[in-house]
Amino acid sequence: MQKTKITKWSQSYVTCKRQTLLNAESELQKAAQNANVGSKALDEQILKFESEKLKDLKQVLKDFVHVEMAFHAKALEYYSRCFESINHINEEMDLEEFERKLQASRGPGWQAMILNQTLSSGSGMSSTQASGFVTSPESTGSFGESTTSFEKRVGFTGQSMYDDDDDDDDDDEDDDDDEDLPTRR
Repeated sequence: MQKTKITKWSQSYVTCKRQTLLNAESELQKAAQNANVGSKALDEQILKFESEKLKDLKQVLKDFVHVEMAFHAKALEYYSRCFESINHINEEMDLEEFERKLQASRGPGWQAMILNQTLSSGSGMSSTQASGFVTSPESTGSFGESTTSFEKRVGFTGQSMYDDDDDDDDDDEDDDDDEDLPTRR
């Protein structure tokens, strides 16, 4: 009898363990399925995020390159105008104007004054004469205004490369278009 009791007990124990094992296996399968579903959903979200990130990065880089190209195009226009202006400089006329201003700054009779100072000092040149700039009562010590302005000599107006507002209007219209777009979060 005891043997049958032990046998029954061992059979019920084995059956119970088998049932527990089957329950554990079924829970494991459910957990594995849930993990697969979650993994697939996570993979989809990662791919969607990466796709949006690449699109945004591409747009940022395109905008940056566009702005840089516009800046360099404007700089190239400016440098082209500068190059043309430099080519139009008349060296002879510029040198004549410089000489005229130099003589005007010394005032009338500057040569006679130098001669008188040289003769009276007896030592040769005075410090004022050595500097090359002698003032007289008529001279203000400045070079004065030129009748030939810088713009006339080189044919260049003081226009800056940033003065063109025509392109800004187009940019404002583009900015208005951006406001209509939905924002991504």
